[in-house]
Amino acid sequence: MPDAPLLIAGRSWERIERVFAPLFEARDADTGHPVRLVMAALICARREYTYEIDAVSLMLASEHWIPVEGVHELPLIDALVARHRRFVKPLRYDARSAAAFPNALLLDAGPTPVPLHVVSSFMDPKDRVAKEKAIAANRQDGWVWWTDRPMPVFTALAADR
Repeated sequence: MPDAPLLIAGRSWERIERVFAPLFEARDADTGHPVRLVMAALICARREYTYEIDAVSLMLASEHWIPVEGVHELPLIDALVARHRRFVKPLRYDARSAAAFPNALLLDAGPTPVPLHVVSSFMDPKDRVAKEKAIAANRQDGWVWWTDRPMPVFTALAADR
């Protein structure tokens, strides 16, 4: 709808800015990795040619439209795309936190998917515990990157180019 302006009440927009403040900050951050902010909205046509936003949700995505939980995932996603790796990005849907899930599942490294985990030094302590439990569960065949250190190479994982 590039030619149709969307209207929203001032109070509703203030609430959106407050609720989704971390996503707006991530969009504006200078990370060196482009990020997109995707909006899903319920739009009502109250009058002809007048469209109002009734409900909205926002989501971060990489420049390739791959959903991400935060800017800490962008270097991993960009590296996988640049190396033409086959992977799946698990989504949390209605889970409160994505920390218990791998940040990506590498599909071209053998007969079973390889979980790729990113541990940010800025994680909430509860999320860090959940992430460490997920890592411990797959320690023998997983890949872990602690963001306060350089990203490990994928050479141990087949199909790396």
